[in-house]
Amino acid sequence: MCARRAEIANRGQLDLPLEIWQRIAKHMSTEEWVAASRTCRTTYAVQPEEIDLEIHNKTHMSWVVNHWGRARRLHLYWAARSVPRYVAECGAGLACVKRMHLGLDHTPSDEKKILRWLVDQAPQLRLLSISQYRAVAVPLVQNLSHLLVTSDAFTKKNLASIEQLSSLRTLWLGKLNPAENYDGADCPVINLAGLLHLTSVAVDCVAVPEIILPEPCSLHLFGSHEPVLYLNSWDAAAEHGQLRSIDLIHHHAEEDDLPILLKESKCTFLNYCSFERLGESHRPVLFEAARFQCLTHLKISGMSLHITLPQALNLKVLHAKADDLSIKVECPTALAQGLQELKVVYEKLEGCDIFDVVAVMTGMG
Repeated sequence: MCARRAEIANRGQLDLPLEIWQRIAKHMSTEEWVAASRTCRTTYAVQPEEIDLEIHNKTHMSWVVNHWGRARRLHLYWAARSVPRYVAECGAGLACVKRMHLGLDHTPSDEKKILRWLVDQAPQLRLLSISQYRAVAVPLVQNLSHLLVTSDAFTKKNLASIEQLSSLRTLWLGKLNPAENYDGADCPVINLAGLLHLTSVAVDCVAVPEIILPEPCSLHLFGSHEPVLYLNSWDAAAEHGQLRSIDLIHHHAEEDDLPILLKESKCTFLNYCSFERLGESHRPVLFEAARFQCLTHLKISGMSLHITLPQALNLKVLHAKADDLSIKVECPTALAQGLQELKVVYEKLEGCDIFDVVAVMTGMG
């Protein structure tokens, strides 16, 4: 009789090995798998390799702390203020986690507690990403290689916590709400000269009065908030050839020339979006070879773009997109010989220089 009841109870359930459920879980979002895993003991026993979840209550948190033991990537956002205490008391270890993404919305004391506890439980942690509108001190992680901090506030204290991460190789500093409360300086001086393993720093819309980099380190600027990019904070990096790339969205209605930052940057990669007009058909903007001698990758877009490319430019990649577009090329053959990738999108095109470039590239095979 008992066997018969068990057969009836199990009817309709898939009797699959744990390894198969593990593969199925990879094709579902964490939120979907949280619901699916509660259907039987086998599915609940699956330990996902990646957990990405917004936590609203202790039920969510209970599932997470019982399933993150073998996770390699952890991406969590806490909306409930009582969650951190529960995690610290009930959480399992994070021995396999190498990548951790955290969105925090707590009191400062809770933030410090949860961050400290989590990194202590993750001895293999190599990448840490923190998103918080307040300044937050980064815990000391001995072997941390990559750090991303997105915040609306940067203070001496939290920058000092970053400067102690001696194993750091890459650093991203971003502003959570770029267009809000711009007062000319979002943070104090950033001195990263002591981080000898640091190879790359990215700054996204953060107003920095000065940034000091170790010699081999490159700087990458991102932003859509113009005042940040007109600061002279980046001059030293440009002068020493450390300003490697600029990704800029410019909202000024009409421009007759490129911003001075771009012309003096000595950057290798330039992705520039001018929303309205850059240059005019009878007076195009010149990418002077003397100023852009290091430029190899140019991606430019806008409503109306009119540019001139001199023979001495060493471009390998050229992307141009505009409703009204003209590209004057001083020597189509020289440009074509250096280009490895060309993409042009337009509604109205003036001039045929770019077709000459295409013809030469086609002839070269």
